[in-house]
Amino acid sequence: MRRIPASLRALVPAWRDARRYAVPPRMVLEATTRREAGDAIGACDAAQMDLLVDADAVRRARGAEVAAQLADDLRHLAPDLLRWHLPWESGGSHTALGPRMTITLARYGDDALYLTTPAITDARRRPRLRFGPAARFSRTHSWDAHRHLWDARAAGELFARAGGVDRLPFHAPDGRLLAPDELPGDRPDDPVALIEWTTVLLDAGRAAEAWAACGITLEIGPGSTVPGGAADPVLPLLRAALDRLHLPVVPDGARAAAPADVSEAGGDPQRAVTLVPTEGTSWYYRDPMLVARVDDGYTARVLGRGDTPAQAPELPAPAWRRAPDLELLRLGRLKPDQLHPLVRRALFPALDTGYRPAPTGLTDEIRVRCHAGWHRAGWRDGRVRLRDHAPEEARREQAMRALGAPTPRCFTVEEAWRHGPSARLPRRLRILRTQMISAALHGDADTLTAMLDAGVDAACRLGDGRTLLHLLAHLDRPALLPRLLAAGLHLETRDDQGRTPLFAAIRYGASTAVVRVLLDAGARTDVTDRTGATLLHALTSPHAATILPWLRDAGLSLETRDAQGRTPLFSLAGYPTAAPEAVRALLEAGADVRAGDLVGRIRSSRRADELDFVIEAVS
Repeated sequence: MRRIPASLRALVPAWRDARRYAVPPRMVLEATTRREAGDAIGACDAAQMDLLVDADAVRRARGAEVAAQLADDLRHLAPDLLRWHLPWESGGSHTALGPRMTITLARYGDDALYLTTPAITDARRRPRLRFGPAARFSRTHSWDAHRHLWDARAAGELFARAGGVDRLPFHAPDGRLLAPDELPGDRPDDPVALIEWTTVLLDAGRAAEAWAACGITLEIGPGSTVPGGAADPVLPLLRAALDRLHLPVVPDGARAAAPADVSEAGGDPQRAVTLVPTEGTSWYYRDPMLVARVDDGYTARVLGRGDTPAQAPELPAPAWRRAPDLELLRLGRLKPDQLHPLVRRALFPALDTGYRPAPTGLTDEIRVRCHAGWHRAGWRDGRVRLRDHAPEEARREQAMRALGAPTPRCFTVEEAWRHGPSARLPRRLRILRTQMISAALHGDADTLTAMLDAGVDAACRLGDGRTLLHLLAHLDRPALLPRLLAAGLHLETRDDQGRTPLFAAIRYGASTAVVRVLLDAGARTDVTDRTGATLLHALTSPHAATILPWLRDAGLSLETRDAQGRTPLFSLAGYPTAAPEAVRALLEAGADVRAGDLVGRIRSSRRADELDFVIEAVS
């Protein structure tokens, strides 16, 4: 296993965990089976996506030809492959989809088949596919020229798209990973070797030298921080993509100092393109770049936080960025037989192995360092049990601990699993807890159920205090509630934000079935979080029209104000996570539209288009 370069340390763990937890083998198998049977909706559902395309409406609005093209693309859409390639990033202590993104997959004149990701990292990892004018969230990207990321027919193109010719970069022709001393020396002529050499230079922090090797002068603007974005590209692929654009030369050899300077030089923003990293931009600043053509090649400037690259069009990231799978392979974080089957067949067509995902942390026995030796622990009846300590010894140690005496590590394992930081757990238990929580976050109810069946303790928590009950919205499996309650979890446990499982379910868009089962189990409705918000303030669900009457029947008021004096309607109108259906449900229930500057809040949140019915009601 090789050391992760500094420029990739924030990305590699997210790439690895997404492939391990967000696209489990069962999902790939079920989505593939349904796709091959012609069931596009079922395939998307299996891959934790919502396909919200009305074929009849498309035919009426755009005609039979466009409807037929769209239907053909949906037949070959591999949603599990799309999920595999989506931009994943750290959502705190766990991997999440890049928030508020729109990715166009195919265009049909003015309309597109496009995907949108949730507005916040804590939401359900369940993107939506739609047809129409692509909604412009704050992060919009075009994949319509990169079908290998989502179309089963084009999946085999990944080899060439990753820079492969007679072999894959960093691999021998037989698929073997090259050792560091087998990589090329300075300025190789071979195109694959050039990718390897420039990538090694970027990893070593020699960015200017690497860019210059491909005929691009790298400039760091005065407002820039650490130029993380400068280490993102596969430079020979970027140079080839730039050459295909045939950008006009900036007059007088002017450098791409800023978008305004490009316009002043020629009055045409098409003289430059921007490079915007798709991962990491929501929480870890990775600088966008502006690239223009000059007499002696190209010039690229890392833009500072005060620069705005919006004038120049964006060069889609799949045309130039590092391929996560190739990076994971060369760094030893992934093996070829752990790749998605379509990806493996594209990158290693001669590799005759099945799909063998990374092994789970589930085991019957865990070894714990205790005093000077190793002791055994295991699972029984949903609790950690010590196998090398008698029950009376455990009781004695508990009494000694109450008196302030140091406690052997064996006797701290269960508490660390349930309440303590993961650093206090043995390595295997850290992996197991990560797998359990990740399965819940990514909606993998089958894996979670299998772990519970094996006796694993369900009482672990996320770093923010959420329990598995708080993640029922993500799991969307109402039948799990009695199982988790029987395991000792409580309906009124609060996370660090003061939210109960019912509050979390409503805030994160749980299905009506999940909300109903929590209410029927006796979950309290008179709860508020640390901001004073009620359940109505948190009602972001597109199913709000069904859920709202239940909460009103429980006695909740439409005009209750939180600690900042906001009513539920005023709050939801400005929430990026709130579905328009939720705002409409409050409006139709009689919520007061005069409780604050509602129109101003909607416009400042850039939601005027989707909440135009509220603006109309106010006026």
